[in-house]
Amino acid sequence: MSTPQWVDDWLTAGRFAKYVKAAGGDTELALALYEWNSEIAAAFLRDLGHLEVAVRNAYDRALLTHPDIHDGEWLTAPSCTLLFPPHVAKDKNGNPKDKNATPRANVKDARRHSGYDLGVVPRGKAVAELMFGFWSYLTDDLHEKSLWVPALHAAYVPGADRARLHAALSALRDFRNRVAHHESVFDRQPENHRRYIVFVARNLSPDLHQHLTRHSRLPAVLAARPRPPR
Repeated sequence: MSTPQWVDDWLTAGRFAKYVKAAGGDTELALALYEWNSEIAAAFLRDLGHLEVAVRNAYDRALLTHPDIHDGEWLTAPSCTLLFPPHVAKDKNGNPKDKNATPRANVKDARRHSGYDLGVVPRGKAVAELMFGFWSYLTDDLHEKSLWVPALHAAYVPGADRARLHAALSALRDFRNRVAHHESVFDRQPENHRRYIVFVARNLSPDLHQHLTRHSRLPAVLAARPRPPR
């Protein structure tokens, strides 16, 4: 079944090809799969948005208790230098790279862009400027002794597994990036990523977990995959 020209003009043949393949060559079903992918993305962003706000606020509270910060504030340059000291390691090409340079720069940019450095906005504005990629990096192996043990573990329920949380948050970050760039997610194990959201939420707060699962549209959306007519 040939693809209508207006669809190729809209999506391009290359972009639409994976949907046509998944639909067994049925372009009408392929269009339904494309719409289904958009529904998954929208429902996912809703749940992840709630989770991201919870993560950043829980991490912010935990980092404020870190014993090494200056004057009770982790956002300042002196505190960030202590929390994210230079850590040089070779990258995949064998070149030396400071693995903590990015989080230090992230915080610096957040302070500047929010107006926090000028003292004209609440500190929460600077915290909200920090992206999900920043927060997900804080549970990396590199930060187990420097962040997790002295402070960050307090963001989660007792006994939370840092390594499992990091794996879930990293997967969610990559999945979210695909959604942000309007790429396909229906073929990227969306049910597994729904479970990652549930897992992180349950470890953050049983009440948050209950709220998210009660109101999430993801189970219904994922169950509504378009099927070929019989």
